Amino acid sequence: MNLADRLKSDPFLKRLSELLGEEEVYVVGGYPRDLFLGKRSPDIDIVVLEDIKKFIEPIKMLGPVEFRLSEFMTAKFAFPGGRILDIARARRERYPRPAVLPEVEPAESIEEDLWRRDFSINAMAISLRKSNFGELIDPASGLEGLRRGTIRVLKEGSFRDDPTRAYRAIRYS
Repeated sequence: MNLADRLKSDPFLKRLSELLGEEEVYVVGGYPRDLFLGKRSPDIDIVVLEDIKKFIEPIKMLGPVEFRLSEFMTAKFAFPGGRILDIARARRERYPRPAVLPEVEPAESIEEDLWRRDFSINAMAISLRKSNFGELIDPASGLEGLRRGTIRVLKEGSFRDDPTRAYRAIRYS
């Protein structure tokens, strides 16, 4: 089964893709990682290249939902049955000091957003856009890391900037 077929086997993602059509929308982070590991992830993180407010109404068409917006260009949607959808504007971030919240601003591309992530295994995106549905974007070779069983940080100072990454590395090991 190819990647597009595996995504379509999730009725929620299939419907989300249909609703958003040709918008640049990517499923990122844990969902692609878990998909390649043969696990089912109840939470879905998506990244878009435009203002997330544009996507609120189409997402509401997926069913009854509660949602909230955050200051970091993100929104969280909670659906009945426990399905959680987090949507974020592609962004870049800068840590003004170690162990503080980052300053964020919009990124120009999905690749730029992926390079800000914690580990290569979480820096993969899969397109939900109708014309290239299921295409993998993997600039940090996260899939290769999964195959080898390695966890690699993407930037020097990563643990200093966000010490909780050390705990996540242990959890993934």
